[in-house]
Amino acid sequence: MAYSHEVVAYVKELFEKKREANESARATRLSKVYSICPEVRLIDERLKTTLPQIAGAIRLGKEECAKEIEKIKNENLALQKRREELILSLGLPSDYTSIKYDCPICEDTGYTEHGTLCKCYKEALKLKSYERSGLA
Repeated sequence: MAYSHEVVAYVKELFEKKREANESARATRLSKVYSICPEVRLIDERLKTTLPQIAGAIRLGKEECAKEIEKIKNENLALQKRREELILSLGLPSDYTSIKYDCPICEDTGYTEHGTLCKCYKEALKLKSYERSGLA
């Protein structure tokens, strides 16, 4: 079904606002956790250094690279575990600082991982089109 430009623009903006709201809510939850437990912030900062560490390891010889990457992996997993323990110790769910998407399939982008329109986006297009038709 073809939708009018106005309907498509409206739904696109709706999904952008939805993503922004969910990202903002996550940032608020993360700030709360950081203020209560600064160690989580330190862990997050340390986890952000993983990619540069791996890039540095690649410059080493093949054998040293594998050892260094294994070391980085183990440190990373230990940090993730410690982070989860800290969040749980605050009485919060382990995914408290994650983005909560309205649609886990498209993560509120409107598109699946294969680049096709998600069911939720199609439904939003249908609903808005129906509303604009005057039949609603």
